[in-house]
Amino acid sequence: MLRTLIPLIVAVVVVLASAVPLLELEGRVVGGVDATTGQFPHQISLRYSGSHICGGSIIARQYILTAAHCVTSELENGTLIVTPANLLSIRAGSLDRFAGGVISQVIEVKVHENYGNFLNDVALMLLEKPLIFSSQIQAIPLASVNTPEDTDIIISGWGRLKTGGDIPRILQWNTLSSLSQRSCMTSTFMFTSSLLCLAHTEGNGACNGDSGGPAILNGEIVGIAGFVMSGCGSSNPDGYAKVFYHRDWIIEHANLFPANASFCQQELQPSKGMLRVLSLLFLICCWLQLSVQRSRVKTTMPPVPRPRIISGTAAHLGQFPYMVSVRMDDKHICGGTILSPEIVVTAAHCVYGKPANWLFVHAGITRLNAYDDGEVIQVAQYIVHHVFNKHARGTFDVAVLHLSRNLTFSSEINSIPMATIDPPVDSLVTVCGWGATFNVGPVSNELLYLNLKLLSRQYCQKNHYLRLSPTTMCLYHNENAGACHGDSGGPAVYNGELVGIASWVLGSCGHAEPDGYERVSELHSWILEQMEILSKYV
Repeated sequence: MLRTLIPLIVAVVVVLASAVPLLELEGRVVGGVDATTGQFPHQISLRYSGSHICGGSIIARQYILTAAHCVTSELENGTLIVTPANLLSIRAGSLDRFAGGVISQVIEVKVHENYGNFLNDVALMLLEKPLIFSSQIQAIPLASVNTPEDTDIIISGWGRLKTGGDIPRILQWNTLSSLSQRSCMTSTFMFTSSLLCLAHTEGNGACNGDSGGPAILNGEIVGIAGFVMSGCGSSNPDGYAKVFYHRDWIIEHANLFPANASFCQQELQPSKGMLRVLSLLFLICCWLQLSVQRSRVKTTMPPVPRPRIISGTAAHLGQFPYMVSVRMDDKHICGGTILSPEIVVTAAHCVYGKPANWLFVHAGITRLNAYDDGEVIQVAQYIVHHVFNKHARGTFDVAVLHLSRNLTFSSEINSIPMATIDPPVDSLVTVCGWGATFNVGPVSNELLYLNLKLLSRQYCQKNHYLRLSPTTMCLYHNENAGACHGDSGGPAVYNGELVGIASWVLGSCGHAEPDGYERVSELHSWILEQMEILSKYV
């Protein structure tokens, strides 16, 4: 298997990476169907000297995520050469690789420093001008959790129908299935956790021209098209760079501040004037910011299930009886707060787009592996705030979960009242969760808690260059402290009342910047209305 794998991958990758043949690499997803307008607003066509060579994904107004081999070539002596940015452009907002949408020039290419041997096949491209978002041009959030196995994953691109096959004009898409890490390793003989393998039946899958394109799950990009084995459309799995594994690198090198640098890739929208200021500031201070960040303990953050509050203290059973673990596929994905025997409140981005019957809450525990303790109850239905936008989170980021049966209250399981006013500025607010200590950090089996300081909204906006939504409060902490992925949806408590719902972090986990929590005082009436609506369901 290994002897056939390498030359076949090289055959695809070399063609995709060479400057001359790049002009020929156009085509479609094998076994795919035509995409519809607005179905994949993040998808772009990467062009070399005006011709399509690869796919890519919009992750911010000025940044495109693609594969490293799409923007590099290798000399005979093995030296890697990055394609000059002035030869590269993108077409966004069109299903037609020849026409429509907008063309934007690339001005900088950033290739993963450890790219090689088909691993770390990740690159970013900085555009000359910010894209104007619309129904056909949008950013896609980065993967917020590790991709579960045996799950349907959507791929898209203009790749060939088969090796040397037809080249359609319209964007194609198909559905593949994720393999377990072990199956991926044994299939590819590449023993790494940075790779995502997508299985398919014969006559399906990715092909030349799809490279750099997205693999999508639950509205998030989970993979970057990298290679195929034994030719396009074979029964062997296709290899994708795992976005969740590279999320830290992407956030840092794309300067996602504050956009997309949150528990679940939230994009905080600055004002029009601030857009101009930030754009100029990012271009001027980019290298200085990266230099400063590298001198810190880097704890980047996706909203992942296994993790902990940074610099937190272990909680004892019954200390936070209102705290629950929101779970999917038997794995912790977010925190939540009990408001009544049948109602739990959490962040909208934790559950948005997920079938209710896939979700469970585990109450009455402090340890994630205490499977036999407390109560585990399935979610019957939930309501996400109608103003919530999955592409611009941090605004009305709240969801109300209705459980399939009532919790049995005790000293270890109980509700907490909601606050109707915010705490005084500079108050210490208690947060808790099972969040990470650093990027993709080790599992914190214990529930941890920490005290953060409430900043005034005016101070937060002025000193941290944010335009806050009316529902957001800023909780400040010292360096190497604060919330992180896995803490999303969890409570912020003051004087025995729920005052906030964990939503986003600024920069990266543990960075000396405020964390964003949704203000319960602002959402109090809406939550009560949804509780009343859901209580009518049996």
